Amino acid sequence: MVAGHVNREACVEASGVLESCGKQLDLGAFSIPRGSLAAVEGEEAPVLFSAFVPPAKSCVRVFGAAAGGVEARAVTAIATRDLQPVPGLTVLEHVLLAVRLGGPRRAGRELDFSAALAAAGVAGHREAFASTLSAQGRFGLSLAMMMARPVPLWIVAAWNEEIGPLALEVLERHAADGNTVIVAGWSGRLRPAIRLLASGGRVQAVT
Repeated sequence: MVAGHVNREACVEASGVLESCGKQLDLGAFSIPRGSLAAVEGEEAPVLFSAFVPPAKSCVRVFGAAAGGVEARAVTAIATRDLQPVPGLTVLEHVLLAVRLGGPRRAGRELDFSAALAAAGVAGHREAFASTLSAQGRFGLSLAMMMARPVPLWIVAAWNEEIGPLALEVLERHAADGNTVIVAGWSGRLRPAIRLLASGGRVQAVT
């Protein structure tokens, strides 16, 4: 990667050594093009995932902006069981909030909040307070909130979580529409175009 150069075909670009969670991870140099479905596997996948969460990590960039920074977060939606629900808001209200934060909708396929709840497996909890959900339920809610946002990059932190067939269809469709989807920590029935293994202190592509 050339300093100051932005690859307009890439959504995510990474190079160098990432330090996080008390570990160092040699990223080598890789990019994830727009329109790709990618999987990140291995015991050190959480280290790579941390690059997309504040504070910003300069060695991973989203459309040329530091991952985890304000500019990159505006075009990124993340699903994780670490979601902290807003007190007093229901599951449905959380998804509606995510829709409002998602920015203007682009032409192409869209997913409304009801479909997002159904795909994420939490439609039956739509009127429940989000604070009452189990860790698995919070992951489902976070997944629905992510799917309700039509931003160019979706990242799913699926540590020990199952992604159902309806959700998989939504992820695959989002990538097919020219966006980028990264699933970290789970492969299951995923058919990724790109597979990265974060293990042994380095990231490598797996064919």
